[in-house]
Order: sequence, then structure tokens, then C-alpha cells
Amino acid sequence: MQANAAGGDSAKHATLEFLKILPQEAFNPSSCLRPARRRDFYKEVIMSGVEAVHVLARYCAASSSAREVEKLLEAYASWLKVNQGLTIDMALISEHPLTEAALQGLQEDSLFDAAVACTVELIWYCKPDEDGRILEEQRSLTTRVIAAIVSLRPLLKTGNARAAEQEEPAEIDEEVLKGVASLFAELGETFMPLVVTGTPEVTPLLEALIDIAAHPNNNVCAMSFQFWQILSEEVLDAQPRSQQSQIKFFQPIFSRLVQYICFCVKEPDDFESWRPDQKSEFKFGCESVAETLRAAGMILGGDTIISLLASPLQEIAVAIERGESYDWRNAEAIMYCIRWMADCSPSATNTTFASILNLALLLDVPDSMAHTSTMVIGSYADWIALALESNLSGAPQPAYIMEKLSERLNNQHIAGAASLAIRHICKSCRSHLGTFLDALLHLLQQTVCFVDCKGPEQKESKPLGLNASNLLHISEAVGFVIAGLPPDAQEVALRRLADMLLGQLNVRLEEARSGKAVSPRQWFCYIDPLSAVFSVQSSRGTPCVSAAYMQALPGIDALLTSLPGDELIAEHACRVVKYAAKASARAADFGVDILHPSLEFLHRHYHLGRHACYLYATSELVKTFSKTKSSTLAALVSEMLQTSCELLSDAEAVATYPDVADDTFSLAGRCLAYAPQLLEQGKVLPSLAEAARVAILVNHKDANIGSILFLQRLLKAITRPSDPDVPWLSSVAREACLSPGNGEVLILRIFAAIAGAIPEDRLEDLGDLLHTLLLVAGQEAVGWASTILEKVPSIAANKDECKQFASCISAAVSQAIRVEQLMIGVWEFAILCRRSSRSRDAVLSALLS
Repeated sequence: MQANAAGGDSAKHATLEFLKILPQEAFNPSSCLRPARRRDFYKEVIMSGVEAVHVLARYCAASSSAREVEKLLEAYASWLKVNQGLTIDMALISEHPLTEAALQGLQEDSLFDAAVACTVELIWYCKPDEDGRILEEQRSLTTRVIAAIVSLRPLLKTGNARAAEQEEPAEIDEEVLKGVASLFAELGETFMPLVVTGTPEVTPLLEALIDIAAHPNNNVCAMSFQFWQILSEEVLDAQPRSQQSQIKFFQPIFSRLVQYICFCVKEPDDFESWRPDQKSEFKFGCESVAETLRAAGMILGGDTIISLLASPLQEIAVAIERGESYDWRNAEAIMYCIRWMADCSPSATNTTFASILNLALLLDVPDSMAHTSTMVIGSYADWIALALESNLSGAPQPAYIMEKLSERLNNQHIAGAASLAIRHICKSCRSHLGTFLDALLHLLQQTVCFVDCKGPEQKESKPLGLNASNLLHISEAVGFVIAGLPPDAQEVALRRLADMLLGQLNVRLEEARSGKAVSPRQWFCYIDPLSAVFSVQSSRGTPCVSAAYMQALPGIDALLTSLPGDELIAEHACRVVKYAAKASARAADFGVDILHPSLEFLHRHYHLGRHACYLYATSELVKTFSKTKSSTLAALVSEMLQTSCELLSDAEAVATYPDVADDTFSLAGRCLAYAPQLLEQGKVLPSLAEAARVAILVNHKDANIGSILFLQRLLKAITRPSDPDVPWLSSVAREACLSPGNGEVLILRIFAAIAGAIPEDRLEDLGDLLHTLLLVAGQEAVGWASTILEKVPSIAANKDECKQFASCISAAVSQAIRVEQLMIGVWEFAILCRRSSRSRDAVLSALLS
């Protein structure tokens, strides 16, 4: 690392670039280095740190141009970042000429960017301990770094003063402002242990960060958001004895923060003319503001937040009452902020907030304003319910809310927000909406008709903005209100719902039989409301849901029989079965049997259509009714599984039907976990195990994960305590997994998957499966692994590296290491094999040929 003076300026610039890049390579994940060499390289870089900064000091003394100093600062920052104080001590950093150059460079335009990057690294060397104390050896450097950063604060204050006077902003480059803001933000985050103590000495830093939050440039303002979010979390995580005093100390500063940033979400006047990417960036920034406001709300409390935000809205309410114009963009900005503060709602007796919600119901133009105010109503549905229970005067009444929201369904731009708000209101205020059920059922019927597009003669009476997504929200709203009714009323309401939907479904079926074309969307609008209503029912309504489900099953059966090849319709129909089963878990206690009819229904249609959704719905039945014992049910489940295994005969078939593979393994796994008696003496387990071994190497995430989880459950069944109901389980599972040839094939395919046959995001699951296999197979698995590792070519892993992985496997078998330590070995082996396409292809060819 000696300077080559003979090469002149070109050699000097090349050397400086090398000194900058060299430490960065220690963390380069794309390098093809072997893991051991990477670790050695990292150690070499760390041990070279002192020598490197000395070399940089000598260059600094001989440098005369700003360009050279900039290069030196970039290289110095790289070495400080990688070293993290491991070998470079504070005395060396404090006295280093580039430290002073970085701090002075903050005042020079030509060096500013490099100086900021270097100063950020210096800040972290000044970090206090967990108690907020600054060590003696840090004090000198800390004092100089803070002084250099604080000297930049006038740049922020100048911009804010000009903005306050509504004059032209100071001619300060945005990147410079962002650099200054980043320094203060880094300082705040680094010194968080000191800041969170709430002592007066941190006030200047907080004031500087408030200046950043108050800056009129939203990009600069956003630089402080992460600091405020972390500060809120740290204060709330403090010890109870000190927490209250800390909250009291920080409340004034957070109050100012809310007042400064709430209008960062205000749409500019020319927003509609912006490009789509500009709008997306603005909305992303609004979400960051919302997160920061939520953090502030956790410190201030909902009542304080509302008191800070209420004034502009109260002025707007007066303007509306007088028929005067108002700035709707201000109103939307405040409403947007309030919407995202729902996690820290005000008290249920806050009359100011009640008036704000009443105002939200009036703000229906333009569309952007209407959308935001509608979302506010939905976000505070729980608060409205509490206010009604508290008999709060002025609280918006559910019937009035529903009336206003229903009107907004006619606008296609806000229909989605309106339907979602209706759902939330019906969920939270169901006990107050029993009398509104007829209107809701009528609204649902309107929505069904609109989505179905049943006839042009009805267009005038249809809500114009509704679509299939809104249909689910309104269906769930109906379901919540029904769930809040007394049992007798529930039964009547569910029967009315089923009659309405099934009557229209039968009409459509007759039309389809007569040759009239019917789109899938038209079928969905009769099926989806049933599944949505069933999904929100409680166990108290079990007899009612069971009866309604049994009433609907023949119609759904007829639909699927007429369209056996339509997988999408089958998926929607299976949702009805799934949610009805969950809501009817105790159906047998009331003398209602939905299990046998449902399983026969799924079994019949699976053989007609071979759609994966039938398997998944069956797995839901198995999970819900796991205690049921029936030879008929066992025969049906086993036959479905055997049919799937025949379909998944090889890797090509698994790749063709990955969803069938995933749901087959899910059904089999749930049978093992909840109801092994349904597996008919385990006759299908060998076929399932073979299909799972094949699916491990098929590059489809769901099929991979499904097969891995099933094999884990099957292996664990080998060591499960004996169960008198399934005494055969352990022996059959062992035969399926570990009989001669099966165990070797399984571990071979696990190794091939680890080596690169499937993406690395599944390594954790593969490691868990390998660990389970090692614990169950014991020393036999060590022999299999050693034989396989002998096949690994040296281009991927040499003998020592293979031996190291084999030792890791042996330690896992003897339980000398835990699964987390085995995973280190798995990742190491994976990196060796995957570090280049050449090594990956070589090892896969050797293992799978």
C-alpha cells in the first residue's frame, strides 16, 4: 500500500481510488470469493486499517488540489466505516489531518459532499454508551464534530425565515440542505441514548431537528422523520419510573413537530398535471409523514393531537355553514393526518372530534377530498362505537353515517372508500344497526345486480360506482350486522340472504343451460357474498350458518357440475365451504352434519375438475373437524390424496400442477397433524413421500415449501409417542421416509436444493428439514451425507470445506449443536456452491446425474 510517486497524477488518483474501494470490498456480497477467503480478507482489511489511514495522512500532507482532498476524504470514510474502531483508536482519529479536513470541508462547496460522508462516520465514533455517557477519550473529537455541524444550522434557519415571510427562498442548493439535514439526523440517532434522557443539554439538537422538520422543502423536512420515529419508540420503551418525566419533557417539541409537518401532505395546486411517477413519490412521502405523526401521537395522546389539528377544520366548518368558499386542500391535508392517527384516538368524550367527524360527512367535493374524508370515517369506526356507548352529545349517528356513505357509492372515484367505510362502521356499530339491515340487504342486492349487469332496464336504479371489490365490503357489512342480531333474527336474516342470492343464481343457471353466455364475474357475484357473510360470523351463530350453508350447497353444486373445468369459479365456491366450516365448527353439537355432505361435495368435484382448491378446502375441513372418526371420511380423503399422487408422478407433472402439489401436501400434513386416522392405515403415505421428494427440486415456491413442510411432519411422526388410535403411524412413516434408498435420495435432493437447484430464499426451510432428518435418521444420515459430499467437485467445495460441512452434520446428529448453528453450515455450503454459475452447475451435475 505504498504510494507510487513515479507515476505522477494518474498513479496517485488510481491509488486513491484503490484505497477507497478496497475496504468497501470487505462487504461486497456479489464477490465470487469462497467464504473462508472472504473472512480472511475482512480480517486483513481490519488489520490494515491503521496503516491505511497513515498512508492517507501522508497523501494529505502532499495534496494541494481540492479534487485530491475529496478523493482522500472518500477513502478515509471507507476505512472508518469498515474498521468501526476495531484497530483504529480514538487518538489516531482525533489527531488525523483528514478529520480536520472533513470538518473544515463542511464549509467548502467543492468538498461538501465528501466532507458530509466522512463526518457521518466520525459521528458514529463519538457514539455514547447505553446510559448516554460520552467516554473521556471521545470528548475532544465529539466537541469538534458537534461544533462543526452546529455551525451549519443557520443554513436551515435562513430558509425557514424566508418561507415564513413568504419571500423567495434563499439560493441554497437542495443537495446542500439535505446534506446538512442528514448530519443533524445522524447526530440525533447516534446520540439517542443521551437525547432520550430528556436533559436540557439536548435541547439545541432538538431545536435544530425541528428546524429541519419546519423546512419548506419536503425532501429536506423528511430527513428528520426517522429520528422522530426512533425517539418516540425509545421514550415509550423507557423504564416506567422515568417514562412520565420524559414524555412531559418531549411533549412540547412533538407538538411543534405536528404543527410543522401536517401540511407536508397538502397537494400542490398543479398536482393533477404531475406525471404518475411524481404523484407516486409524493404519496410515498405522505406515508412517511403519516408514520411520523403516528409516532408523535403516541407521545402526545389523541386529545392533544386533535386540539392541534382542529383549528383549520373549525374555520372550514364555519365557512361551510355560511356558504363561503374554503381551501379544500388544507382540509384534505388535515383529514389525511387525522386518518393516520387512528391508533392513538382521542377519548370517547371529545366533542371537538365528534364535530370533526360530522364535518367529514359533509366534505364530499372534490373527489380527492371526499375520498380522504370517507377514509377518516372508516378509520374511526371503533371510536364512534365508544362515543355512542358513552352517550356523547353530537356524536354522528350510525344511520346518518350509513346514509351519507351510501350516497358516496354512486361516485366511482370514491365508491371503494365508501364501501370499506360501510364495512368498518357495520363491524364496530353492529349493535346500533339492526334496524338498518333491510336497507343493507337492498344495497347488497343493488350491488349484485350492478356487478352482474343483469339488464339495461335497471341501470337507472343502480349505484354507478360499484364493482366486485365493493361487493365484498358490503357483503361483510351485512354479515357483521347479522352477527349482531339475536339468534332467531340471525336465522331469518341468513335465510333471506340465501334466498335472494340462490334465486338469482338459479335464474342464471337456467339462462346458461339455454345457451346464453355468462361470464365468470356474473357467477362470482352470487357466490362471494355468501363466503363474505360466513367469514364474519361468530360461533354463537353456528346453527344459523350451518342451515344457510346447507341451503346454499345444492345451488353451488349445480353451478360447479355445469362448469367442471372453470378453476376460478371453483376457487370462489370453495371459499364458501371454508368459511362455513370455520363458522360451523360446533355444528354437530346442534344436530347438524355439514362435514359429510361437504367432503362428498369436494371429493366428487375434485375428480371432475382436479382443481387444487378442492384439496385446500378439504384440508380446512380436516383441521376444523379433526376429532370426527369415520371410515367413510377416511376413504374419501385417502382417495383424493392417491389421485393427486398419481397426477404428480414426476418433476414435469409437479411443475405443470404446482398448486395441486402444494395443496396436496397441505392436506396430507394437516391429516398427520390433526387427524391421522383419516389416512387409512397410511396406505397413501409412501406415494406422498415420493411426490414430496420430487417436488423439493421443482422451482416453484409453494410446491417447494409445501413438500418441505410435509416431509418435516412425516419425519416427526416417526418419533411421535404411540397413539392407540393410529398405532401404525410411526412404522409406516419410517418406511416411507427412511427405507433403503429413500433416505439417501431425500438427503441427496436436500443437498442439491441447498447447492442451487432452487432459490436461496428457501434455505431456511431446507435447513429445518435437514435438521429434522438428521435427528430422526441419526448416524445413518451421517454416512449418507459423507457419501454425497464425496461427489462434490473441488471447483465448488474442496475436501476441507466438504469435511467441515460433514462435521457440522455429525455435530447436529449428536445434538452437540442446535439448528441455528447447523444453518450456518448450510449457508456456508450454499455460498460455496452458488458463488458462480460455473460452480453451481458443476455441483448440480455431479449430484443429480
